[in-house]
Amino acid sequence: MNYEKLENLYDSFLAHEKFSDIEKNAEQVLQNLELDDENRKAGNWEYNRYFWGNYLPRPISGILHTHKRYSIEMFGKRVDLDSCDAPNFRDKENYLKWLENKIKENSL
Repeated sequence: MNYEKLENLYDSFLAHEKFSDIEKNAEQVLQNLELDDENRKAGNWEYNRYFWGNYLPRPISGILHTHKRYSIEMFGKRVDLDSCDAPNFRDKENYLKWLENKIKENSL
């Protein structure tokens, strides 16, 4: 999956009618000053789990999906994504480059 395809999926996700609810929940966590950086990443997970679960190929069933591992199948191979390694979801260019590279390196 190339950058252009990911960008189209990303833009569709942002345009979805329920995105404002997802963003509200994510931003509450990301902006919580009482949380340390590691726990604040849970806000990014909110974006990731909806985007990965609804816009990328279907997750592999039978695998427990957490913020540390979300598994999809691409090109007949398992691709594991770790939300803790992901850049801020709202930093579109960096996020999509990261995601494209993860997909490429895991599906070779």
